[in-house]
Order: sequence, then structure tokens, then C-alpha cells
Amino acid sequence: MEKYKEFLKEYSGAIIGALVAIVILCTNLYRLIIGVILIAVGMFVGNYVQRNKYEVKEKPTLYHIGSMNWMPNEEGIHWFLKNVWDKIAKRESDLILNLAGRHMPKWLTNLRKKNINVVGEVPDAREFIRNNDIAIVPLLSGSGIRIKIIESMAMGRTVITTMVGAEGIQYSEYENIIIADSPAKMVEVICKIIKEPQEAERIGKNARKLVEDIYDNRKIIDRLLIFYDEIIMAKKEVTHIN
Repeated sequence: MEKYKEFLKEYSGAIIGALVAIVILCTNLYRLIIGVILIAVGMFVGNYVQRNKYEVKEKPTLYHIGSMNWMPNEEGIHWFLKNVWDKIAKRESDLILNLAGRHMPKWLTNLRKKNINVVGEVPDAREFIRNNDIAIVPLLSGSGIRIKIIESMAMGRTVITTMVGAEGIQYSEYENIIIADSPAKMVEVICKIIKEPQEAERIGKNARKLVEDIYDNRKIIDRLLIFYDEIIMAKKEVTHIN
């Protein structure tokens, strides 16, 4: 194993040394390598139209959307239902949770809990998000940017997630997202935000602006073109001595 690690280290170093530039989509890697550009995973933000200028319903609904054959999604929802939901339901008996996504496991499709709707795969994810209010993404494992979180933010939705779920997103807590790592904090922030629709609208509006500023493909393309121009100019300025 040690020989394999050493080989990978030498091979990676040789490859990186031969490159002119590196474009990285992962924030954690960006911290480890000097002399690269960090580019966000992009989307065409214009395809994500918000509902009624970030309006949150008088009785907000919680939702989760994601493929449930990805283990971290199933793990997170199992954790949420076991450790969080019943505590919330005792305080907010009318609150509804809608769960959408393909490949729902049998334990979820067979679930019979008050105010939990296991919708399964939906024909239009954006329409599902548009018809709900507050996204719950209780991820405990996995890595990389969660596209479904970015999509919810693009739709002007308040997202409540964990530090793991928010990994790679250039967020500001309570400005454009809410972070809750423990069951107790998850209960508190959910029970608080559903009583403050104006605060949920403010966070959702800021979330949309974050996506427009950083994750819009048009702006990403512009940043890449500037980066490539800088590389070309730098190469032109190099003097070769024969």
C-alpha cells in the first residue's frame, strides 16, 4: 500500500508539473494547490425561475429532493426522521414534509407518518421546488458540491443543511443558507424559520443572488476566458534561451 501511495504521489507530481494551468471545481483541493483558478460548478440560472418573488407560504412546507440510491441521501433522511422529525412534529403539528426523488427505498415507501408525503420521482424537479418552501438537506457523509442545494438556492429557497452538505458552496451562514449539524439545532432552526416567512424570503433572495453571482455559467465562462488570456499572455512573455 505504501509503495502504491508513493507511486501515485510521484505520478501526480509529474502530471501537474507538465501542465500549463489547472482549473479546479473543488474548494478543498484548491486549498492544497497553489497557482490554480477555482471555478464553481455552473448552471444556466435563467432556467430556474422563482415563484412570486421569493414568497413563502403562510404555512411553509419542508421538502427534500434527491436520488435515494445515493447512500448519503438515504442516510441523511433516515437520520432526520429518527432524530429530528418527531421533535419538530410535537411542536409544529401542522408542518408538512414532502420527500421526492427516484429509487425510494421500501422503508420509505412503506412509511406511515403523519404529514410526511413520500412523493417519489417527480416529472419536474423545478416545479416541485417551486411548490415548496424550505429545503432540508441533512447530509452526514459524501463530498463535492450538491447540485440539488444549488438548484434550490437558484429557485430562491431557504436551504437548511449540514457542514457536510454545504461543502464547496461559497456561502455565508444565515445570510444565504442555514447550517445545522446536530438534531437539537436542526429542530430549533426549522421551528424558528417556519414562523418567520420574511426571514425565509430574505435568505432565499440572498441565495438566489449568490447563485447568480458565482454559479451562473455565463459568468463562469467570462472568468475562464480571462484566465486563459492571462495564461496566453504569460507564455508570450517567456524568453527562451537556446
